[in-house]
Amino acid sequence: MAKKNTSLFHQSSHSKKAQAALEFLTTYGWAFLILGVAIAGLAYLGVFNPSNFVKSTCQFDTGIACPAFNLKNTSSGYVLELQLQNNLADKVKILNLTIADANDKTSFCMSSNVELISGSGSVLLSSYGDKQTRDVRFTFDNSHCFLDSYIGSKQPYALKLYYQKGDSTMPTVTGGRMITTIDKE
Repeated sequence: MAKKNTSLFHQSSHSKKAQAALEFLTTYGWAFLILGVAIAGLAYLGVFNPSNFVKSTCQFDTGIACPAFNLKNTSSGYVLELQLQNNLADKVKILNLTIADANDKTSFCMSSNVELISGSGSVLLSSYGDKQTRDVRFTFDNSHCFLDSYIGSKQPYALKLYYQKGDSTMPTVTGGRMITTIDKE
């Protein structure tokens, strides 16, 4: 009996393994491609942006609290509105505030104007027992301020609040920190 040539109909075990490996790589290749597109889409939408998970906060080192705040860009400059509460034993007169990049404290802005949002007179916070809060507006000049590059993104800022305590004429400084987004008016 003569042997038939069946090589056209039967694959060797080596080619079967190669085909299985190619199918494996193709299937997982498509899965990785779809996964990569999904991750890129989520990144584009900002899901992986850490600032979405960081809470906006404002705090000073000692004695003065800022439970509410808003930093915005206006046509004439930047405006920081703080609700300030005096937790010190003495009355406090607010003089000035500086805001700096928390990572580069050489870039800072000093307020050009300090005023009460409602009412008139000096920005005076009564002593601790009254638990009184005052809404204070600090205005920063556009021409000497580093904040332009941070509009719309949540950033940490270092604050320095200058005030007079009690009947003293000497200014006192307290440091603080704020994490917020600059809103466009």
